[in-house]
Amino acid sequence: MPIRNKIGEMVENVRLLERSCGQRKPSVGTLYLSATHTIFVENNPETRKETWVPHSMVSGVERLPPSPTGSQLILRCKDFRVILVLIPQERDCVDIHASLARLSRPEKYSELYCLSFNPNVNKEQREESWAFVDLAADYRRMGVPNNLWVTTAANSEYRVCDTYPSELFVPKSATPAVIVGSSRFRSRGRFPVLSYFHQDTLAAVCRCSQPLSGFSGRCQEDEMMLQAVMKSNPGSDYIYVVDTRPKTVLCASLGKEYSEVMETAMKLVNYLRSSSALQHCLLRAFLNERENLNLTGLREGKMRQKRGAKERKVFRRRVQQRKERRTTPVKSPNTGRLGGTPTGPVFQHASLGCTVLQMLNAMANRAAGKGYENEDHYTNIKLQFIGIENIHVMRSSQQKIVDVGEMRSPSMTDFLFGLENSGWLKHIKAILDAGVFIARAVADEGISVLVHCSDGWDRTAQACSVASLLLDPYYRTIRGLMVLIERDWVSFGHKFSHRYAHLDGDPKEVSPVLDQFLECAWQLSEQFPCAFEFNERFLIAVHSHIYSCQYGTFLGNCEKERRDLRLREHSHSVWPQLWKERSQFTNPLYQTDLSPSQGVLRPNTSPYCFKLWKGLYNHTEKSMPPRQSPADFLSTVREESKQLEEELTNQQEVPPGGTAHHHHNHQPGSRQATHSPDGETNHVGEGGGSTEEEED
Repeated sequence: MPIRNKIGEMVENVRLLERSCGQRKPSVGTLYLSATHTIFVENNPETRKETWVPHSMVSGVERLPPSPTGSQLILRCKDFRVILVLIPQERDCVDIHASLARLSRPEKYSELYCLSFNPNVNKEQREESWAFVDLAADYRRMGVPNNLWVTTAANSEYRVCDTYPSELFVPKSATPAVIVGSSRFRSRGRFPVLSYFHQDTLAAVCRCSQPLSGFSGRCQEDEMMLQAVMKSNPGSDYIYVVDTRPKTVLCASLGKEYSEVMETAMKLVNYLRSSSALQHCLLRAFLNERENLNLTGLREGKMRQKRGAKERKVFRRRVQQRKERRTTPVKSPNTGRLGGTPTGPVFQHASLGCTVLQMLNAMANRAAGKGYENEDHYTNIKLQFIGIENIHVMRSSQQKIVDVGEMRSPSMTDFLFGLENSGWLKHIKAILDAGVFIARAVADEGISVLVHCSDGWDRTAQACSVASLLLDPYYRTIRGLMVLIERDWVSFGHKFSHRYAHLDGDPKEVSPVLDQFLECAWQLSEQFPCAFEFNERFLIAVHSHIYSCQYGTFLGNCEKERRDLRLREHSHSVWPQLWKERSQFTNPLYQTDLSPSQGVLRPNTSPYCFKLWKGLYNHTEKSMPPRQSPADFLSTVREESKQLEEELTNQQEVPPGGTAHHHHNHQPGSRQATHSPDGETNHVGEGGGSTEEEED
């Protein structure tokens, strides 16, 4: 059956059921397929509800076997929605499935929604949208630059590290030579730079990638760079180096590489001892190599000075025999004649020998690419391993939590087993533990911290941003969280396009790294409900925009790539739009009277303190709005509390012998107005009887 392109066409009498939202009865309507969205419009003239699903939000499309009522498609979305579409004609279902499979996996940036999205703004407004978040202003708010930390031009035009921003802050004592030398010793050239500066203690949170130390390598410039970081904090004579990777896994990996190298080397030695054919091949190569003979001559000269006359005669004879063998044609054992062609067993053995040597070299290179700081070389550090797992473990863990959410009517035992088996909350705890350690070191001990993982753009970003969230109340505001994400994730080269599958690529590169940071923020807001200006809706909105590709903010893998794509000229920033909608994202319990020195959060990271984020993973929770929104109800409670506080203050100010004026002093038998959680007013008479029935 030929596949037709369904873009721009519509299919009528389609039934849609959004299972993840608890919808039980399917809606009937018309399905439209545009270049950027799948659109469903209900036939009901009263509601005409529209469902828009950006193609970038679709993680998978599954076509089920036809049924008597039609052919079914299941759309699984990156925001964890599951949509069932029932199409009357099988041919239409096949065509739509093929079109969606292609549209949800764009191959080029030019196919993404943000490059065709054109809101009603002019060029000047678009440019202003990109200037909405000013990272330079945030560093000035921290008090940087100063006499300890300065900007460097080393990475101008991304010359030293192409995944870092062009403007970086480094210790004042770090020279350009030290910066360049350190970058050469760090994975991807990501040398230590400033992420956050704490003005009260003068301690700093810095970030980088792993050192390429391998088994025993070291770099003087890198050691000087860490010394400069330490000197930038006058109150401490050492720094913490936080390696966010599990120590056991890292050491086991290094140990495995080393054991593999040694095991393969011994196999090669044993093979050379037992294989006359390979010995012959290697001997011939040796005799044809002048450099080896010259080196042999040097060694012979040194040995002559130590040997007696008799030993020198024996040695001369051996050297002469070597020269004679060099000038005598050698018969190849695979042909029995002179100059045998390299097609027989000898060539096979030689190729095997070269392959083994190449394998040895590759494993040595891999071993050299993994490492952590040796405290014998870096005398001014204390190494701390945290234990955050890699992107592959996290990807698998989230899929398990999604599977738990899709279980139909699970028992409590099944649900708890699935939640525990996923390990998801354990990983969230590990990330929060990393942030807690860094925050305590900076705020309580006054010690600077250098954070890294492997390449410094996943686990490092998680740890640094969580620490900033704990340390600084500004980042717990709506605008502050925008700045924090822009700094530690966007500018410092988190691989958005790879991690969130914006383009069709390697599925092993996909991982919910930023999802986990947003969940850490949500977990903290559950423990400290008055410390955050934003609510859960804001975090979910940011999560959706990470995947939707409607705006250019989260596109590309680094600042340089975004500049080369000219995204500021062809797309728009998401932050101004979210700021316009901030009334929906405001937490009514937020308190602004916390100073920076008093605003450090110290969460409890015991396992029992972590919850499943139902608002993100279980859309049923947010598909049934209450009669009064929680924000409105809490705002009402706050206003009433404020009135009661004012009344109490007035009573306390009554002069001796005066009469207090009780504005709400209800006499027995009078009707007192109270507010139910539904926001309805109940009038209670004498004896507590209700004169109006409360609706269910």
